[in-house]
Order: sequence, then C-alpha cells, then structure tokens
Amino acid sequence: MAAQVEAGTATQAPDGQRHSPLSLDGLAAALSDLRARPTFAELQSLLNRAEIGEAELGPYVKFRPRTYVRTRVLRNEHVELLVLCWKPGHYTSIHDHNGSYSVIRVLRGRMHETLYDYDRERGLCEGESHAWGMGHVTVAGIPDIHRIGNAEGSGEDMITLHCYSPPFDVIRTYQLGSTETGTLRPEDPREPGSSD
Repeated sequence: MAAQVEAGTATQAPDGQRHSPLSLDGLAAALSDLRARPTFAELQSLLNRAEIGEAELGPYVKFRPRTYVRTRVLRNEHVELLVLCWKPGHYTSIHDHNGSYSVIRVLRGRMHETLYDYDRERGLCEGESHAWGMGHVTVAGIPDIHRIGNAEGSGEDMITLHCYSPPFDVIRTYQLGSTETGTLRPEDPREPGSSD
C-alpha cells in the first residue's frame, strides 16, 4: 500500500477533513503532541502532508562514503522521526521493524525498495521491487520485510524521511533462502550538530 501526493497540496485525512502542508518543524510538533500511539493511517496522513524546504532540512543532511547516515529529528514514547542520507550504492540489510510500522517519504532522489515474503519451509523469498520518486510516501506494516536504498547507478544522493511507531532499538534481519533470522541494532542516529 502506498500513496503519493504532490508537494504543497492539502491532503484528505482519514477523518475526511483536508489539512494544509506541514514543515519539518510542524511535523515534529504534531508528533510531539501525540498522547497515544498514532494509527497507521494517521502516521501516513502526517507524512503525506510534509513539505520540507532545503533550508529547514539543512541541519539533518549528512553523508558518509561507506554507509547511509541516520539523523534523529524527534523521539518520544510513541514515534521516532529520522532523516536518512544515502550516497549511490547505499542499501539497508533485508529487515523488518520488529513490531513497529513505518512511513517513509522520499525528499530527494529515487528510493529503491524490494519486498520479501517469509515462508517457514522455503525461507525468505524475493517479492516485488519498486522505485519511488521524490514526494512519494511508502509504508511498511507489521510484519513487512523489505530492503531499501539508493541504486549504485543513480548518479545522485538520496534523502528520505522515516517515521516509526513505536520507536525500536533492534530490527530483525533476514537472508534470501534462509529460515534463520538475526537481530541488528541500527546505528545510533546522530543528533543535528553532532560530529561525525
């Protein structure tokens, strides 16, 4: 399930009301005001409304040559919001979110996503692949298994905005054709202004 909304347009929320776009600060404020875990639809609606300018994004844009960089915008008991920066060829491992759902908005570049199916007898099998352009919002429910990244030959850096609910500290990892799973602690996201 995925949704795409043109940047700068009002969106219709699950309650049928139309809402105006949110800046990064506005999105963070809306997430900070949550008093309970948001529904999957509410989280998707919020990221669909995100309209983030280059200046506002600036403090969160950090690249490294060998791996993608995760920079935290906000974390509370209900959600975690991150900006991820990817050079061409940077990919995640094949993983799920260990009981959390996620919503991802592509802010710059083109994100490649491959979905997987887990079969207790055959192990992990590759499913559909997609390439999502700037402005696209894609979602991962529970227990979606996927791998995302910036294609080696893309020729451009990629920036994505990720929101997870609830926040997680460990993900489950998978290997094609295997029935075994592992765990991985994602690299601790750097706060804006921290040194690399």
